Amino acid sequence: MKKIMFVAVCAMLLTAGFALGSTAPPLNISCEGTLCSGGGQLDYQYTLHNNIFNGPVTITEFYIGTQDLAISDYSNWIAPEGFTPTAVVAAWDVLGGGYNVMSTTGTETPHGVLPPQSTFASSGGILWTGNITLGVGETITFGFDNPNQSWDFQWDALTTTGTNAMGSIYVPIAGPTDTYTGGYVHSPVPEPATICLFGLGVLSLMRKIEAQRK
Repeated sequence: MKKIMFVAVCAMLLTAGFALGSTAPPLNISCEGTLCSGGGQLDYQYTLHNNIFNGPVTITEFYIGTQDLAISDYSNWIAPEGFTPTAVVAAWDVLGGGYNVMSTTGTETPHGVLPPQSTFASSGGILWTGNITLGVGETITFGFDNPNQSWDFQWDALTTTGTNAMGSIYVPIAGPTDTYTGGYVHSPVPEPATICLFGLGVLSLMRKIEAQRK
């Protein structure tokens, strides 16, 4: 009787394992930017990989959080055929309510290391849109140059099935080249001087609003 129960429990666990595997995110990512020693050719570079246990997957959107919303800081964009060659860089409210606000840790964690578990919302996103189908084990690469320092940021990829592949804070930082995980990636942050100017602008605006109230 005990033997029969043991076999039944094992069968249930195996069935549960296959069920969980079938709902796994369809994509992993490798963070390959040169500014964070990722081994790629551009300052910031990201390669999406269709997980080996899934079938073909069609991707329609790929975006990453960022603190650097100055489009003039970006150059030398790359994207796979079928996607916009230049990404949209904007605050979340400008991009629209259809996008998940990506988180950031506020620091740069090395590849393969678990990031700090404390996060806050990023200022905006870097968004590519298009349509491309990846076969099992195939990859596509996005990237750009930006001389500014990096932090850890969440990313998101949407497929035609409505399934999201999204960076998890509970997984080590993705990369370097050809090291795929479901973790956060590195993305640019403005220079400290730019941040100070932005802060002064916000402070000035708050003072004007307060003066108008009086």
